[in-house]
Amino acid sequence: MPGIDRPSKWALPAVEDLQCLDSSLDCVKFIDTNGGLLYMNRVGLEALSVQESSVSGLPWLELLPVSVAKSGAAAFERARQGNVVRFVGVSSCGEAGTRFWDNLLTPITDSDGETREILCISRDITDQRRVQAELVELRKQILDRHEPPSGQPARTDVGP
Repeated sequence: MPGIDRPSKWALPAVEDLQCLDSSLDCVKFIDTNGGLLYMNRVGLEALSVQESSVSGLPWLELLPVSVAKSGAAAFERARQGNVVRFVGVSSCGEAGTRFWDNLLTPITDSDGETREILCISRDITDQRRVQAELVELRKQILDRHEPPSGQPARTDVGP
C-alpha cells in the first residue's frame, strides 16, 4: 500500500493550520524521518501527558512503553522505507488505566518517492479488546456446558 504523495517542496502545515485535527478522537502525530515529533493533536497530548510546548523534536519511540518499543521501532523503520504499517500497542494512561492502541504509520513522500514525514494515527481500541475477551470467555463457558458424549474428547478450540 503506497504512502501519501506530496510535491517535493511540500512542508508540514503550521500548527495553527493543523488545529482541525484536534476534533479527531484518534491520537494524530507527524514524525520526522529521524523519529522526532513534529506535531501531536490534543487527544495525543492528553493521552501521553505531553505538554504541547515540548512536542517538537521529542523522540516518538521514547513515548512508547517498553513492552511495545521493539514493534514500534520495526514499524517505524518499515514506514521510513515507504510502507504503510500497523501495530498494536498498550499503555498505562493514569486514571484511565490500561489502554490498547491500533497504530497506523503512513509515509508521506515527495514527488521522488522519498519519505519526508510519517503520519501516525493511534486509535484507542480498548473497548474492542474488552469485548473480544468477553466473547472468548462466553464461548468457553458455552462449550463447557455442553459436555461431549462419554468417550469422546472435549473441545479445546475456544479461541477466536
